[in-house]
Amino acid sequence: GDLTNKLGVHNDGKVLLPTWMYFCPASHVQWFSDEFPRSDYRSENEAILSRLGRFEGDAEEDGQACITPGLTIVIGAGKYGGANEGAPIVPVGLKTHQSLTHDLKKTTNFGTKKAKKAIGCGLKQPTDCVVFLGKRPKINYGPCCNWFKYDESFGIAAVRARALTSAGMKDIHTDAMGGEENKGEKLDKDDLKKKTDKAPLKGNKILLAQKDITRGLDEQHKIIQNHLDKQKKFWDMLRKTFGVIPDRIAETHDLLQLNLLLIAMDALRGQCRLGHSCKKEAKEKIAHVISQL
Repeated sequence: GDLTNKLGVHNDGKVLLPTWMYFCPASHVQWFSDEFPRSDYRSENEAILSRLGRFEGDAEEDGQACITPGLTIVIGAGKYGGANEGAPIVPVGLKTHQSLTHDLKKTTNFGTKKAKKAIGCGLKQPTDCVVFLGKRPKINYGPCCNWFKYDESFGIAAVRARALTSAGMKDIHTDAMGGEENKGEKLDKDDLKKKTDKAPLKGNKILLAQKDITRGLDEQHKIIQNHLDKQKKFWDMLRKTFGVIPDRIAETHDLLQLNLLLIAMDALRGQCRLGHSCKKEAKEKIAHVISQL
């Protein structure tokens, strides 16, 4: 059946069972906690909704790499432990997950039988050793590059958190004014005169911080609830698939914000330590947050 088609069949009719397999997300969402001081919100509603952090949804992977969130490796029972203690480790370990699909494709296409056996998991082709969870990417690489199998019963396969606790600080913008992403609403001259004393401006755009919120708690709650109702399908998916609920999101955001200075100092100390990443850009971003506190 489907299992036989996925795993492959040997010439003698026996089902080929892998010694190991990787499962990688084909699509994911990113959650930005945005716990550091920001003054680039385009409206008061946006500043209020910042308690839920910020989601950037359905980031489709191109089918060429296994990202860390949701990355799962399955190893056959008794293959690498117990009586087989000291046996060869999995040919492609977690440390090389970023080049995993590249190595498997290269070996499948150009490798000798010996090389395929060395890097593979016991299935027909080394590329059979990886299954992507989610829909195939819209990017079309043509028939030659349709290497991997996709389990399309999955929708979003992973949630990647982007907070100040992130080692590499990738995609995290700590500029209080929002940097190049600043896209506030345009105002006419009368609006400019009314609002310049309340919030900073960039050009002719009004920009707000959380301290500029004037609405009461009851009204803020209604704004957040209205947002959740409008995006009910998305939040239902987060709850059912990942156990993520709005209350816990808000609690996490508040906890990060409350302990921001200590977290930032700890993150800065951790940079370039043994077993930790070492990126100049990350250190600069963390130092920038500390300088604002």
